[in-house]
Amino acid sequence: MIARNVIRLGLCRGRAGIVAVLVGLLVAAVPTVVEARELDARQKLLLADAASHQTRFQSNLKLALETAGPGEGVPAGSKARLAMARLQTAMQSAATLEARFKDLPADDAQVKQLKARFDATLADSQKLEARLTAKPETTDQPESPKKPETANQPADQPATPAPGGVKLDYRQEEAFKGATYNLSQVEGYANALDELGAKINNAADKTAIDFRSVVQGMNTITEARRKLGFANDTLAQLPANGRGVAEAVEKHKSLTARIDATEKALTPLNKQLQGTIDINNYPEFGDDRKRLNELAQMFNTTIIQSNKPAAGEVVKQADAARDERNRIMTKYADFLKQETEAGKQIAGSANHFDSNFKAFADAVGKWAQSAPQEIEADIKQVTEMAATAVADQKPAWFNAVADQKPAWFNGGIPQRVTFVEEKVNLYAAVDPAAAKPYIEKFETLRGQIKQEQAKLSEGIIAANELPPDRYRGEDRAALEEMAIQQWKTVEPNAQVLKICIPGAEWDRESKWRLENATQNLHPRRGVGPRKQVAAGKCHVVQDRPLEIAGAAHHRQRRPVGGQPPGEPVDRPREQRQAHRHKL
Repeated sequence: MIARNVIRLGLCRGRAGIVAVLVGLLVAAVPTVVEARELDARQKLLLADAASHQTRFQSNLKLALETAGPGEGVPAGSKARLAMARLQTAMQSAATLEARFKDLPADDAQVKQLKARFDATLADSQKLEARLTAKPETTDQPESPKKPETANQPADQPATPAPGGVKLDYRQEEAFKGATYNLSQVEGYANALDELGAKINNAADKTAIDFRSVVQGMNTITEARRKLGFANDTLAQLPANGRGVAEAVEKHKSLTARIDATEKALTPLNKQLQGTIDINNYPEFGDDRKRLNELAQMFNTTIIQSNKPAAGEVVKQADAARDERNRIMTKYADFLKQETEAGKQIAGSANHFDSNFKAFADAVGKWAQSAPQEIEADIKQVTEMAATAVADQKPAWFNAVADQKPAWFNGGIPQRVTFVEEKVNLYAAVDPAAAKPYIEKFETLRGQIKQEQAKLSEGIIAANELPPDRYRGEDRAALEEMAIQQWKTVEPNAQVLKICIPGAEWDRESKWRLENATQNLHPRRGVGPRKQVAAGKCHVVQDRPLEIAGAAHHRQRRPVGGQPPGEPVDRPREQRQAHRHKL
């Protein structure tokens, strides 16, 4: 391009121009070494978009060529108009491609390849446009005889101008073709913009219009104004009375008015949609998406079997969770319509919530169908277990460690009752009306268990044998009073029924205690009194040993960790323990 301009300068200015031509050719011949850089992410997207438009450009041009048919002549009638319409549709892609190439590095290999394809397609479209706009050839007509001049007509009167204006010279004709070509492109742009404007006007919800189409429309307006500028500059250099110039000027005005009207409609909408998709206008976006994910995690179907209390809480909070989900998504309703990447992210979180919510609701509903049968079976099982426990009257059943049998009321039965209660509560959370009779049955079961447990306690008390009562010392009354007072410190409201003292005489023991880094020997004596007390209305008798320390005691120090040389012990501990037994 530089060389061509310099050559023209040389032709106009003689020898100095020739020197400039040589210099220009030398400058143009020296290659510039530019290191090709890899396209960044944005440029890759632009290149992909340009490739898509190029494919569309070629496809639409192919349709136009097929419509025009083979040959070089002007198609006749409607065939020419249809071919021109399709050509204008194809040229819409050309404007977008030119804009994309401006933002892409020209030295990139892929860009070069695509640009070469574009140039070839553009040349073919220009050739077709010239063919479609050419004047049809006419046969030569014989010149009509000139009318003889009359005396009333002045001899120097100028000839009447030819129809359509003065004929343009060769250079003007070429310039005029360029102007009309630009106007044809703008007309195609205007038609496309009119379609977009009609779509926008007919849209009931303007926020649902794809912002990409509006952006494309704004880009088309920019390109149309550029082409209008080229055409205006060219038409301004042509004679106003030149053939076709006046019509082209009027067409330029008409197209400018159409472009202005479309721009007036698109500009505020484009501004609105750009604000809608700007993630910076949603400061709570991150927190809202995190909240949706947390809500989705609540609805875990496994807890219906593994943790029914938690499942019941989730059922109770399900409506509130769904309302919270809807509140968040309502906030982003317009944002989601544009299907941006950020919009797809939060929409994915909402879909995850919906999926988990539906799965949980289906699982709970399926469980609720079988819940009545499960509850009935569990109530029956607990009732049978309680009846068996009362019928056997075996205290060993309450000692799960001694003989590995279930402690019915301390383990098995209470646990089973808890299972029933969890199922009833979950069923009530799912369907309160249907669960009402089972709530009543469960309360009845709870009362029956208490009654059966009371029966079993009375039977055990009745069968329990008291220890022997052997002590007959003169201080028995004082010992009994001491035992009662000591017991009252443990259970102030207990009713003492009887006191048994198994030992016939006092026993004495010495015990080492660690006190202030030394071990002291404390003698203690007692007769091991035992007593029975009645607790509450159930009259549950407890048989427990008591040890009453003597008034006098003796201390003997020894080093920590040392072994005493020998302390007085009246009786081995094993013998003393033999007098004690507990329920």
